[in-house]
Amino acid sequence: MGQMKLVMRQVGPWGMNTYALICEQTGESVLIDPGADPDTLQDMLAGSKPVAILLT
Repeated sequence: MGQMKLVMRQVGPWGMNTYALICEQTGESVLIDPGADPDTLQDMLAGSKPVAILLT
């Protein structure tokens, strides 16, 4: 497993925390608790290959 990069943003009108965990070796990513801001989500995942979405 390569280095992991964690990206966090607050999205939506109530500032919901959304995370992207990205493997820098494979470029694969996991989106965690996505909010209702598709532009921000797309920016967080730019250059990676999303493989899963986790809802907590």
